Amino acid sequence: MPVSAIFAQEEPTAVDEPATQETPVQIASDTELAPDDPGQVASDTELASDTEVAPDKEVAPDKEVAPDKEVAPVKETAPENEKAPENEVTPDKGVVTPDDKDLGQESTSESLESAEILFEEALELKRTGNLAGAIESFARAIRMDRSILANDDKGLIEDLKKDCEDKLKASPKDVKLLEMLGFVFAVCYSDYPAAIDCYQKVYDLVTDDRVKERTGALIERLKMSAEMQQGYQQEVTSSLRDERLQSWSEMERVNRFGEESARMQQKSTELADAYKAKDELANRVPQLEQELKDLQAEYDKANRLFYSMSDNALYERRRRRLKDDIAAKEKDVEAAKAELSDAEETASTLEKELATAEKAKEESPIRSYDDNDAGNDTDSDEPDDGAGAPSTGDESAAP
Repeated sequence: MPVSAIFAQEEPTAVDEPATQETPVQIASDTELAPDDPGQVASDTELASDTEVAPDKEVAPDKEVAPDKEVAPVKETAPENEKAPENEVTPDKGVVTPDDKDLGQESTSESLESAEILFEEALELKRTGNLAGAIESFARAIRMDRSILANDDKGLIEDLKKDCEDKLKASPKDVKLLEMLGFVFAVCYSDYPAAIDCYQKVYDLVTDDRVKERTGALIERLKMSAEMQQGYQQEVTSSLRDERLQSWSEMERVNRFGEESARMQQKSTELADAYKAKDELANRVPQLEQELKDLQAEYDKANRLFYSMSDNALYERRRRRLKDDIAAKEKDVEAAKAELSDAEETASTLEKELATAEKAKEESPIRSYDDNDAGNDTDSDEPDDGAGAPSTGDESAAP
């Protein structure tokens, strides 16, 4: 399987052009055939190298060339330097990778079709229980065209990775397995650090300078991709963290605003109750004081009668009863006055708290819908200074 430079396009091996034998006689470039001649031959066409022509004979410019005797085109000979077959490990070349493709290179329709055939074959082999064959076909398919990774692989990616890892435990220096595992990490998982680790081992194991150079370039590209990925992930993480913190902050502010509003509503209710109690006690205390005054007057009258009458037993009982009533009424008056004082103090405290909360509410950027609606209504109800003002016709004279 290909090892080096998955992301780098394999440079095609230079093909040695076969030396064509220079024929002594060529058709003259300035010779023209008749326009209506059906068998005309291009002026720059050379005779085949294996065609023998007498040195002293030339092709007549005004003669037609028979269709069955047209000059054969120059044929290219097979290149002398044949590439090593795919996935062949040679002693002097290391791992030969004739079919390596750039990771971003678009696949051709033929390679895609072949890859899809291999992919379907891999799925069928796995379904029938031939996992080893399925892994091999799947590896060839993703090498041929990695766009098939968009399909549901039924777990073949994980099977391929596990197969490579298991085999590397037995042969940790197998270059092909290391390269395959690096390819899987880079292409299938986008795990660039793991891919770099595999390709670094390949770089250390191979001896061919050209393969080392290409593998080193691939490692550098993977490092750049890893840095870009890490930077993007950090940017996304930072952005998400900022959004989350901002959201939490807004939620906390809204919650605090809601709690504060509920607390202020409760305080308003308590203040209303304090006002009500204060009013009731303010009316009750004078009434109790008047009742105490009346009882004191009755007691004074009963006391005078007690000392002026000879039969004072009746007045004595009345005087004692009134004395007890006066003591009870005095307690009621004192209790009412204490309650009134507490109500006044509570009302004063609640007034201060509500005033502070209202001031903080005005300074807060958070507004309730009722506040916004009220503000809009207030703005809309404000009269325009210039609206309805009579025109005097002498606006230009105004200072």
